[in-house]
Formats: sequence, C-alpha cells, structure tokens
Amino acid sequence: MLGLLYLLWIFIIGYYLMLKFTPWFDYATLGSQQADKPRVPIWMMQLPFAWILGALVVNWINFFLCNTTRHISTTLFTMTVAGTAAVWIVLSERKKTDSVFFANLRSLWQGTGKAEWIYLLIALALAAYTNLYTLADDGKELLISWGVHSDFAPHISLIRSFSVGENFPPQYPHFAAGDIPYHFLFHFLVASLESLGMPLNWSFNLPSILSVTSLLLLVYVLALRITGWKSVAYWAMLFIFFRSSWAFFEFAQNYSLSQLPEAIMETDFYVGKTANARWGMWTLFNTFGNQRHLAFGICAAFIAVLLMLPQLEAKILASKAENRPFVWRVEHTQRAVFIGIFLGAIAFWNGAALIAALLLLAGLAFNSRHRIEYIIIAVIAIILASIQSSWFVAAGKTPISPHLAFGFLSEPKTVGGAASYIFHAYGLLIPLFIASLFYWRKYAALGLAFVMPFLFAFSVQPTIEVALNHKFVLVSQFLMGIFVAWMLIDIWRNKAKYWRLAVIPAFALLTITGTVDTAAFHNINNIAAGHRFGISATNPVTTWVMRNTPPRSIFLTNLTSIDPVLYAGRLSYMGWPYYGWSAGYDTSGREQDVRLIYGAGSKADLEKALKDKPIDYILVNNAVRDATNYVINEALIAETYPLVFEDPYEDTKIYQVRKAP
Repeated sequence: MLGLLYLLWIFIIGYYLMLKFTPWFDYATLGSQQADKPRVPIWMMQLPFAWILGALVVNWINFFLCNTTRHISTTLFTMTVAGTAAVWIVLSERKKTDSVFFANLRSLWQGTGKAEWIYLLIALALAAYTNLYTLADDGKELLISWGVHSDFAPHISLIRSFSVGENFPPQYPHFAAGDIPYHFLFHFLVASLESLGMPLNWSFNLPSILSVTSLLLLVYVLALRITGWKSVAYWAMLFIFFRSSWAFFEFAQNYSLSQLPEAIMETDFYVGKTANARWGMWTLFNTFGNQRHLAFGICAAFIAVLLMLPQLEAKILASKAENRPFVWRVEHTQRAVFIGIFLGAIAFWNGAALIAALLLLAGLAFNSRHRIEYIIIAVIAIILASIQSSWFVAAGKTPISPHLAFGFLSEPKTVGGAASYIFHAYGLLIPLFIASLFYWRKYAALGLAFVMPFLFAFSVQPTIEVALNHKFVLVSQFLMGIFVAWMLIDIWRNKAKYWRLAVIPAFALLTITGTVDTAAFHNINNIAAGHRFGISATNPVTTWVMRNTPPRSIFLTNLTSIDPVLYAGRLSYMGWPYYGWSAGYDTSGREQDVRLIYGAGSKADLEKALKDKPIDYILVNNAVRDATNYVINEALIAETYPLVFEDPYEDTKIYQVRKAP
C-alpha cells in the first residue's frame, strides 16, 4: 500500500512540476501549427511526462536523503514529505479559480476516442506481458525466467544492495571497489518501493510496466504529431515488437511448409546469423524484459524531442527563408534550461538514453529555429552528467571513453561488411526508411535527425563493450518505423492500385521475423514450464548473512551471477567477470586475486594475498570446490580464519577474515 501511495505522489508531483516549468509549451496542440492535423489527447503525453519527471525529482531527492543517512529506511520520510507536498498541491490548486493544474486535469481525456483506448489497452498488455512473464513470485521464491536471468543478476544485486543492504555511498555489487560506474537510479527506485513493503517482483514490475507503457504512448504521440494518422501509430508500435529482418527466412529454410508453423511455435532460441543475434538483442520483448531501465530513459529522450519539435517544424514549414540571427537566437531561456536539467538528470538512470537524446536533438538543431537553445541544453546536460560521474565514479575513471570505431558488430569492419550486416540484421527497414526520406522530402530533416543514434552506433564506441551500442540502434528503429509506416499507408491510400500490390508484402516482410521472436521469447521465459531460476529470501545462507554480517560486508565467492550472498544485499569482491568488465573494471587482476586466495599454499601466502583487500568474509561452497581455474586449499583457510557459518545448502562454509567494526 505504501509503495502504491509513493507512486501516486510521484505522479501528482510530476504533473504539477511539468505544468509549472513548461508554460511555453501548448499541450493542446503539442506546438503544431497545422490546423488540419488531428489533435492528440493531452493525457497521452502528459501522463508519461508526469511519470518520468516525478520519478526523477522524487527519486533523486530520496537518494540524496538516503545517502546522507546511509539507510534506505529514510524512504519512509521521503514518502511522507512527498505525500504532504502532493496533498498541498491538490488543496492549494483547488482554491485557485484559474488553476492550470485542474484545468488540464479536466481536459485530460478530451478528444479520446476508440483508437486511443484500444491503443492504450494494447500498450498496457504488451508492457504487462513483457515484464510479468519474466519475473514472478510464488510465495516461496523470486522466479526469474531463463531469458532474463543473465541481465537480472546485476540488477537484482543492485536492488537488494540498497533495499536490505546499506550500499551508501553506492558500490557495484559484482565488483566492490568503492564506486559505481553503472547507471543505478532506476534500481534504487525499485529498492525504495521494496523498502516500503512492496514485494520485490512488483517493485520491479510496476515501474517497468509504467515505463514501457509510457514509451509506447509517446510513440503514438510522435506518430500522430508528425503524420496526423492514427494508423501510423499502430503500425509503428507493431514494428517495435515485430522486427524487420531476414532471420525468418534463414530459420524457415530448415523446414518444409507443413512443418513451419509447429517449428515456429516450439522455437526456443532467438533467430539470426548476425553477431550476437542469439542474445535476443533485437527482440524488443526480450530487451524490455531484460533492461528494465531502458524504456524509462528513452521516454525522457522522446519527451525532449516533442518539446523541441515545434522549432524544427516551424523552420521546415516556413514559407520563406529566415535570416541567420532569427534562426540562432534564444526564444525561451527557461525552455533550454529545463530540458537541459531534465536530460542531465537521467545520466545515471540510463546513460545510453542521455547520449541518444543529445544525438536526436543535435539532428533537430541542424534544421531548426533557436539553435543556441540546443547548445544550452547540451551544455547543461553534459555538465550535470559530469558532476554525477565525478561523484559516483572513482577519480581517474570515466563511465564512457568514446572513440571512433566503424562498423558496430559487423565483420569485416568495412563499408561492405557494415552494409551486409545492416541488410541482414534489419531487413527492409533501412531501405524503406531511406525511400521514405525522399517520399516525404519536406520532413526529411526530421527523418535525418531520427537516424543520428543509428549512425552513432556504427561509427563510435562509447564504452568497452561495443554490443551495448544496440540501444542507439533501437532508438532510431522506433522512430524510423514511423516514417516507413507513414509512406506505406500513404501509398495504400493515395496511389494507383498496382502500387498497393507492393504494400502488403512490404508490411509482411517488415514484421514476419517477429513471429519467431515472439514464440522464442514465450518459450524461453516460460516460468510455468520450469524455465526459471529461483532464489529465496529464506535460503539459510541469505538469512544468516542478513542477520549476522554488517550490511556493507564484502564477500569472496565463486565467480557467480546471483547467489544467496548477493541476494542478502552484500557485496562481492569478484562476481561474474562480464558484469565488472562491461562496467569498465579491470577484472583480470581480481580473477588472479581469487586464484591466489582460494589456492594459497601457505598461511603466509594466504595472508599476503588478502593484505589490503577489502574482503570481510570468504565463502566456500561446492561451486568454489568445483572451480577449474584454481584448486582450493580449504584446509588452510579453515586453519587460518574462524568458521562463522556452516550449512548443508551447497555444503556452504563462511570464514571471517576481519572482525566487524
């Protein structure tokens, strides 16, 4: 109940602040100067905006307070203050005869027809299915489906390090090193909800459902705002979940036509022969199910685009050329400052989304009025991101180190190799998008802005893991789908009949791989069929660790993804190497430390290996004993350090290296 109230306060505060700080934006028209285009019901932009803005503000305040008190229980105080603020907003606005707050609420649902209600129901269904299907609780265990288990290991560890640990100042649980180069604030929001009594699965699922639903609503708003056609919004949403690719035909060639339907229904892997396709990185059910914080960040990027879109539209639709001073001058300093702060605040919610937002705005700026405002936005956002980085990341390190790297995941890294990769991975989407730029020449400038993250992904590598660039590609794909659907629907409506013959197969080719993807996602993540990983808060190891070790304790364990120690909110000296490596840590050095400690030949060697290491406890279980990269000297560890816990579960023993302060 308290968690639901917390979310309600977030919405009320976000709605109030949205109206307070954006008086320059006309929500009734979304800034459109074209009277012939249908109006978008304002709730479809305002409710997602209120959610994102309210969550940013309230969660940041709560983090400051919890980080100061060094305990998540401060969330209850934050919720009380937020609730007081929300009630004050409602009561004070109610007294005003000219309340903008209530005027907007009264007109919130005006203009909403069947198309919008049906779209909302579909969006909610897709968001709920994606999230509820991959994370559940049977009353005994938290159930994580197979398809999301790998990504959830660092996510769940982060959440629990806040909700049942005292991870303040925050450290990365899989590589305790005194800092955190990973964007963690969405996970802190989840931890806050859990600390208020909401079960972990709902604490994670509800914000995720709200974020995916908000993203799909913003796609509707963008589609209708640009094209004026509701059908484009529906097709754009379909293109998000049913991707364009030739992978379907690579899969289908292994079966006869009669075998194909059954083969699709039973598929338990993501199809495609391009690099990392088997990860499911282009399957949006899988991406949203795994990376719960991504949709939230993309929402912020799309909101920024919508707020600045009128400036581009006014320029490209102007009846005559505009002089240079007019194009560059600042119209609303408040607008630039607000959007800059708004985007800067998402840096440690999802850093890729911030970069994507700045790329989209840079694309808009090339053909927009008031270009200095875009510069102000970028400068403020980058300064705020840099301040956060200096706060959360150790001196001398940076969460991003961009450098030119052509080709993304293509092999070879040549123009031909990249073209081949693009053609095989994205099918008809890119050729049809290019065609749509010529088809809608007047809006080509907007289309080119939408492609900026895609171009960035194939030319720059901002982090150590190039595969993470797929997030930039996805942002562009969402927006390219609007242009492609717009062109195909216009051809169907307005061109000769023989042109229509090409539209139906084009739509089919753009979505057919999604049928296999959807079946694969459903089968891989079928928790009811046992395709899950379960972890219990009543596990004897978890229970003992939570009750008997300091909340910020650091454990030496096997190279694990998620285990009872991490679920107890404690930190690992060296968890699964990929998580630390992809966050920018030097994992090879710590892997050597693990070998030297577990495999020490003498007491002197063991004490030397542990010297100056922030390790409080050594865990020994069957996974440690079965490791292939060292031979554990368990007897030596037992002789050197006191045994403080022993349990038949995985034949677990815990030795205390140093006494708790």
